[in-house]
Amino acid sequence: MDIDGWDTACKVLLLANASAGTEFVLDDLEVEGIRAVAAKDLAAARAEGNALKLLGRLYEEGGRFKADVKVQAVPSSHPLFRLTGTNKGIVFRTDTMGSIAVTDGKSDPRGTAAAVLKDLINIYRDR
Repeated sequence: MDIDGWDTACKVLLLANASAGTEFVLDDLEVEGIRAVAAKDLAAARAEGNALKLLGRLYEEGGRFKADVKVQAVPSSHPLFRLTGTNKGIVFRTDTMGSIAVTDGKSDPRGTAAAVLKDLINIYRDR
C-alpha cells in the first residue's frame, strides 16, 4: 500500500473530504507510487540539489479541487526536503499566512490506530 501510493492516497482523500468538502473516492485520484523510481532517478534529483518525495496533493485548478499522489522532486528550500524514512509532513498554503508546515517522526502502528480512532470519533460526533 505504501510503495504504490495507496496509503498516501487514502490520507489525501480523508483530508480533502473533511477539510475542503469534496466527495472524492479513490478512483478520483491519480495515484503513482515509488515502485518505478530507479537509482538513476534518485541520483539525477540529488545532482540537481533536489530530493524525490512521494507527495499527496490537494489543489485547486480551474475552480475545482483536484487531488493526486506522485513522486516529485522537491528543492532543498521545501519544508519536506529533509524528511526521511517513515517521517511524515504536511504543508498548508494559506491566503493570509503563507505556507505552514508540520512534520512528525517515525510511524508507529499505535499512533496510526490512535489517529484513526480520533478521526472516527470526530466524524461521528459531528453527525
